[in-house]
Amino acid sequence: MTSAALVLLMVPGVGFFYSGLARRKSALALIWLSMVSIAVVAFQWFFWGYSLTFSHTGSAFIGDLSNFGLMKVLGQPSVGSSKLPDILFCLYQGMFAAITYVSPLLRELSAEMKTERNIN
Repeated sequence: MTSAALVLLMVPGVGFFYSGLARRKSALALIWLSMVSIAVVAFQWFFWGYSLTFSHTGSAFIGDLSNFGLMKVLGQPSVGSSKLPDILFCLYQGMFAAITYVSPLLRELSAEMKTERNIN
């Protein structure tokens, strides 16, 4: 739980980092984009992403939608460890899904904004 909260703090940190590489007027937009992307990724992760990634009944490559919307996740042990509840494992992995999505997105947008500054 603590490690998931620390990863959640990393997302605005990445937004602040890449906003330092862009123009001053674009800084707030990049920080806002990092926070909105958490919402988008969290929605996708908690509805179908976790079930397709860490399903108990799926194949070795892709899971099934048996846990769609986190059905039957609360009381089960996780795929990673039998001592960890499935819902905490889902939260932890979801935060890494968010930071994995945010970092390349902000990197490309800050580079585009910086290139736009050099053109004008």
